[in-house]
Amino acid sequence: MPSGAAEMIRPLGDSKFEVPSGKLDEDTVYQVCMDLGMCTCQSGQQGAFCKHQVLVHHRHGGNFPNAPVVTAKDRHQLGLLALRG
Repeated sequence: MPSGAAEMIRPLGDSKFEVPSGKLDEDTVYQVCMDLGMCTCQSGQQGAFCKHQVLVHHRHGGNFPNAPVVTAKDRHQLGLLALRG
């Protein structure tokens, strides 16, 4: 994810967020729904816990039904992955 991507997350209400694409040259945004554990990106549409969901989880907390159970160290590493790509 590009530097500053977490600050570009936009809450849409009802546990939904708009998240920027991980590509610097794209204006693409994806919608993440925490309640359903879904994202409109290709991986998220397949039910995977994608990097956009990781970024929302890192920035806003909360539970995702498709999120793996992780330790504090795992959460830290997921956050680094989301923020640094």
